[in-house]
Amino acid sequence: MKPVLSLLAAAALGLAALPAFSQPGGAPTARLQVAHLAPFAPGAGTAVNIALNGSTALSDVSYGESTAYIELPAGSYLVEIFPVGSGTAAISANVNLDAGVDYTAIAVGNGAQQPLGLLALVDEPTAPPAGDIRLRLGHLAPFASGAAVLADVRLEDGTPVVEGVTFGDVTGYLGLPGGSYDLRVTAPGDSATLINPLPVDLPGGTVIRAFAVGDGVNQDLGVFALPQGAPGFFLPLGTTPPPGTARLQVAHLAPFAPGAGTAVDIALNGTTALSNVSYGASTGYLDVPAGDYLVEIFPVGSGTAAISANVSLAADTDYTAIAVGNGSNQPLGLIALVDEQTPPPAGDIRIRVGHLAPFASGAAVLADVRLEDGTPVVPGVTFGDVTGYLALPGGSYDLRITSPGGATTLINPLPVNLPAGTLIRVFAAGDGSNQPLGVFALPQGSPGSFLPLGTTPPPTTGGVQAVPSLAAWGVLLLGALVVLLAAGRLRRAVS
Repeated sequence: MKPVLSLLAAAALGLAALPAFSQPGGAPTARLQVAHLAPFAPGAGTAVNIALNGSTALSDVSYGESTAYIELPAGSYLVEIFPVGSGTAAISANVNLDAGVDYTAIAVGNGAQQPLGLLALVDEPTAPPAGDIRLRLGHLAPFASGAAVLADVRLEDGTPVVEGVTFGDVTGYLGLPGGSYDLRVTAPGDSATLINPLPVDLPGGTVIRAFAVGDGVNQDLGVFALPQGAPGFFLPLGTTPPPGTARLQVAHLAPFAPGAGTAVDIALNGTTALSNVSYGASTGYLDVPAGDYLVEIFPVGSGTAAISANVSLAADTDYTAIAVGNGSNQPLGLIALVDEQTPPPAGDIRIRVGHLAPFASGAAVLADVRLEDGTPVVPGVTFGDVTGYLALPGGSYDLRITSPGGATTLINPLPVNLPAGTLIRVFAAGDGSNQPLGVFALPQGSPGSFLPLGTTPPPTTGGVQAVPSLAAWGVLLLGALVVLLAAGRLRRAVS
């Protein structure tokens, strides 16, 4: 349980009100509260002077400073904000202040990811119902660029309070019961916690604004609490929990070069995660922090990515990423599959079948998966297609990859035993030019291998072939991969 910070105690951390302006006697007035939440420089380099209609009104205001309400004559104002020592305004905006109305003006942005600007809010003085609070939430943290920098506000247990808030957005007033609140600012969908303030007590009658602030570079990410009409303060932060973990299995089935020329390095978000991975190599599951990743695959020795793709990995979810294509008949690319871990019914297996063999060009490169006697299992599979999970009885399977209709056998693997309970993927692979056509069996969560091939039987062939078990051919064909893994050439992905 996190300690609870009393709002009254925290208010003592706030800065005293900055100087107010003298008013002509009897002139109609508005009230203006000011806050500097623009992290455009590190440390104390954010200090600014604020001018109204050409006259300095507030001097040497640093990031995180704010005022109580200041009375001003109603009217129109040119607001200019100058970095201390500069004669050039970093922010310039026109605002209209109506008599008898309360406003809050907030400097926002950092000039890099998000432009510097002035956010003007109209404050409502209506008191909340007895026992309740009135709360406004805003996303003023310029930690990323673009127009759709989103964040969620959630309770500690993940319950959304406000979802998909864009940078610069401030909600209306939310009516909530007074009490202790433990909020988090998260990435959309709660894939990662961005800011984790300690709980805060908000007693009945409180009217307050809470803003996500900072850019994580010049100024730390945080939450700034701004009571309506009183100076604000940063909420103390708790420890941000690490993002949840996803599991990722990787396979290289892109026959873009002959022999060992297919070796690649695989990078996640610019950091090499797997090195010197050759065609036919694969991994078990790798633990990877949940989140968004740029996956780049570089031929060894090249600084230019042959494959580049963005993938999102959700916590507690298993994925398989497969490099495919050969760059000539079919483009190089990345296939990302979501793996299901539901065990098959008693006595059954669960199998996925895919056509990843770029042996011809065009968008409609079709193949059938058939039993040895010609019975279709999956007809008309297009290059790049992977079926859903098929539930089949455990036992011996003798499959062939054929041209559509079954007239020609393209790939003829030896039969394989798939005992009940097996979760496995089977892919047609190779292009018949750089790498031979074959079938790659990828057990879910374990390294895979190519199935041994038989000869293509003539139509009248009879007799029975010996049936090797999955374990038997796995011992032989996984040997090289085991050595590779033991040598550390496939390194676990790290955040």
